[in-house]
Amino acid sequence: MISIRAKRYDGNTSKREEVWLDWAEPGFVNLRGENLNKRYALSEIQLAPPLANLPRELHFADGSLCEVEPSPAIDTLFAPAGSRLLHRWENNLRYAFVALLLTGAVVWLVMEYGIPALSKQVAFALPVSTEEQLGEDTLSGLDRFIFMPSKLSAAKKQQLSKIFQQMLSEPESHYRLEFRASPRIGANALALPSGIVIMTDELVALAKHDEEIIAVLAHELGHVQYRHTLRQVLQNSISGLLIATLTGDILSTSSFAAALPTVLVQTHFARQFETEADDVAVLYLRAHKISTAHFANILLRLTESHHAHEKNVTDYLSTHPSTNDRIQRLRN
Repeated sequence: MISIRAKRYDGNTSKREEVWLDWAEPGFVNLRGENLNKRYALSEIQLAPPLANLPRELHFADGSLCEVEPSPAIDTLFAPAGSRLLHRWENNLRYAFVALLLTGAVVWLVMEYGIPALSKQVAFALPVSTEEQLGEDTLSGLDRFIFMPSKLSAAKKQQLSKIFQQMLSEPESHYRLEFRASPRIGANALALPSGIVIMTDELVALAKHDEEIIAVLAHELGHVQYRHTLRQVLQNSISGLLIATLTGDILSTSSFAAALPTVLVQTHFARQFETEADDVAVLYLRAHKISTAHFANILLRLTESHHAHEKNVTDYLSTHPSTNDRIQRLRN
């Protein structure tokens, strides 16, 4: 018979008493003390995970608890194989290091491939009504913090809006072009999740030809077509939630929604997103006999404009990285 000394708490009071745990027959434990004699099946007892060299805790089905000193006998009698393996890993630096590497690799794979794939599925599965509401809310947030009313003439707005409508494959589409001024971000164009494309006065002033405006609009429509903005916001949010979960710093989902306007203008699009949007623009330009040099020229001018606004929070270049590579690609 195996006997182990323990300290028992009845689960109702703070009183502690010295007891013995006796293993007299397979599958059962006898608990005996000064005024105590109980018999439990092993299935009625749960061994808590080990914590450093602190006493082990045995939780009984009736709510009582026993503390025992760590020993191989306790692990053998109570702990499942998985728990014993985990304990060995936790107490072996080599195993712990391997576990850390494996965890890091899994997290990297999830963030590099899993989250983008999931974000794409979610973005294309969202109802149009939800996307439209998100777009309107985002535009309202941008108007509060980033944009000012446009100073373009009514005639200029009408001209550019006509160009935009002619570019749409479906004229009755809910897509629309908005004009805003923003010294803070300078020459810029943004595509909101709902198909709202925003063009700043500064970008209009920077363009020397309508074909350059068309190239930028075609690029932004590429972002809309592939739902890049929504996918990027989803990726950032899911990644943030994953990191918060791993670190224990959970933020409310409302904070992500409230930060969407700022994320939108500060986020760097993935290289894949930029390439896809550029390809859409190039296909449109070629289909309408417009030289891609116009796209390269406006990108070059935007790069120069960026240097004049480099102290600002964000600009067209920050949301459209690798501009030099893109210009070279267009010219080739």
